Amino acid sequence: MNKFKQKKFNQYEQLLNSAIGSLSIRDHTIRALREKLLTKTDKPDLVQPVLDRCLEFGYLKTDDKFAVHAASVGFRNDYGESRVRSDLKKHGIDAHHIDNGVATAMEDVGYDEQISLVRRLGAYHDLTLVTRDAIESDMTKYGFKRSDVDRHLRDRDDYSKLKTKAQLKGESADLEKEIVKLAKKGKGGSLIKMELRAKFVDVSEFDRVLSELEADGSVDFFDLCVKALEKKRYDLNDYKGRSTAYGFLTQKGFNKDQINHAIEIVKG
Repeated sequence: MNKFKQKKFNQYEQLLNSAIGSLSIRDHTIRALREKLLTKTDKPDLVQPVLDRCLEFGYLKTDDKFAVHAASVGFRNDYGESRVRSDLKKHGIDAHHIDNGVATAMEDVGYDEQISLVRRLGAYHDLTLVTRDAIESDMTKYGFKRSDVDRHLRDRDDYSKLKTKAQLKGESADLEKEIVKLAKKGKGGSLIKMELRAKFVDVSEFDRVLSELEADGSVDFFDLCVKALEKKRYDLNDYKGRSTAYGFLTQKGFNKDQINHAIEIVKG
């Protein structure tokens, strides 16, 4: 049994004081305050009179006034429209009041979403200290469109310094280790090079590093090609089967010599 059972307010004045206390801490919608009060009393018939009195005092806002106020606060804090609408929806405000609240608040505060976005982006003083992914994540969280974020970022003089997480990871990658890792997955040289380039890894020394790895036996594409073909059941005595095998191994990144070797070995 819970020793700290919540005290119930079963007198009108007690419940009213509780409601006013809650509203002094933060705004509530009518629905939210009703739900809270219902948990604080054993006499649900007291709730509506308390709500009516709070509305009369001006402590509790009607849904339309709540929407306008909350939207105004959001816009003044440089939130995007979609974030403001999402927050109002979470508060249980219906679509009609959201539309009216957003429109009224925009006019009242002279809101311009692009100006708010530029202000938020201005907080990133040094683009070398943050990734593009992080900026886009933050800005979409605040309710701005990714396309607008991209456009304003490109307008910055220091835009060229901004890198994605993938670019930074690629730039710091060890080319030799990356080649070996992908070779262990059964991939041939040309496919490995293409995938590394797509991951922003510098492949300017790819051919030299690959030759060294093949020379010391760290990578054996002839053997890898054979193993890749052995996993298939192509009829290598048939032209169509050999052609299909050739196409498959080419897509895996193996060269002509490696493929012909593999076909001869597997065909027996």
